[in-house]
This record gives sequence, structure tokens and C-alpha cells, in this order.
Amino acid sequence: MPDNGFGWDKRPVPPTSDEFVAAQRRYYLHTIECFGPRRCMFESNFPVDKNSIS
Repeated sequence: MPDNGFGWDKRPVPPTSDEFVAAQRRYYLHTIECFGPRRCMFESNFPVDKNSIS
């Protein structure tokens, strides 16, 4: 999404999965550290994020 500040919405090709994980990793690890894996859930933001990532 444009408001995340990564600029993926402006790229001619979406980021790869590896690029996405590298950029977002600290957010996921911080959340898991704060709440524990039993209280965390991952979901997508499809179709909104389709502009930025496949």
C-alpha cells in the first residue's frame, strides 16, 4: 500500500517474496515478540495490496 512508505506501488514490477519479507520482517518479529505466536495471525489485504505486490 502507498501509505507503508516502501514505494512498491510505484515500481514497474511488484517486489519478490524475498524483498517483501526482508522489508516487513522487523514488524512481524516485533509483533510475535510482544504478543507471542499463539496470539498472532497473518492475513492479506487483497485486493487493496494488488497494486503493490502479486
